[in-house]
Amino acid sequence: MAMTVFLRDSRTGDTTPIEITETTTFSQVVNKLFPDSMGTKVAFEYEGEPISRPDMKVVSTGISGDGEIIYTASLVSEFKLGKTHLCESTNEFLPLFTFSPLFAEEEAKGSISHIHAITVFADQGWGNKKGRILLNVGGDYLNLTGIAEHQVETRTFDSKEQPLPDFIKRVQRGDTFRIGCVVGGGGGHQLKIQSFRCEVSYC
Repeated sequence: MAMTVFLRDSRTGDTTPIEITETTTFSQVVNKLFPDSMGTKVAFEYEGEPISRPDMKVVSTGISGDGEIIYTASLVSEFKLGKTHLCESTNEFLPLFTFSPLFAEEEAKGSISHIHAITVFADQGWGNKKGRILLNVGGDYLNLTGIAEHQVETRTFDSKEQPLPDFIKRVQRGDTFRIGCVVGGGGGHQLKIQSFRCEVSYC
């Protein structure tokens, strides 16, 4: 049985009617809202409660035909290392990813609203500790991990808890971002990155 629900943009207040069935999930709603938009991440909430699972069925919220779901859409750059990455000793910055910020096509400037990174890594297991993962813009660097330990650890960077520096806030279209690592020089240093995932959200 199909019914129409209304989705309201939290930023503009605009409302969009969407037809759903008993099996429609929130990930399918995203495809209906943004059929041609790559790199768009959408957060939903209903009656003040956030929707945490994209595979959740819309009707499981208990929404009725005149109900309204709030959504917030943002452009997101996402980066992943899918297998263990071994970096050898050097004091140089080693880029792993290079990208430009995603802003709406009509905007020359924008702002980064959120950076979230999860890293599972360790150094060579002995000696001095120097390895870290950084985000680079021009001559400035943001440390996403702190210094790696000898044993494998998981480190999380969340800009909701650690304010972004001014050089990140001043980015504009055409600027080049690099995510990479500094292993450390002096011989024998390694950085073993078991997994890495980073999301950069724009507004």
